[in-house]
Amino acid sequence: VADSPQIDGCIQGKRDARMSGGSEEGLADQAIHAVAAQVQERYHSADSASLSAYTPRVPLHVESNGHPVNIQVAWHDDTRRPQVDVWVGAPILTSTY
Repeated sequence: VADSPQIDGCIQGKRDARMSGGSEEGLADQAIHAVAAQVQERYHSADSASLSAYTPRVPLHVESNGHPVNIQVAWHDDTRRPQVDVWVGAPILTSTY
């Protein structure tokens, strides 16, 4: 086999309450810190956001805007229900959030 197989992973969950005042980003920063990662990129929109980071604890990475990334945390404020949907992926999220 010429190429090595790559394994992607994603965990989806929800928090049963609206979060406000930047608490979503604080929670994501805690998750990134827990795996000794450095944030490389941040994305924000009106109802969703994500952090992309790199940690030497994960042996695989991809390049994004010239930076290595191998973990991504994203969240979406679900306006139809009082909850926040959360995703964690490695090396990056490949599903829509």
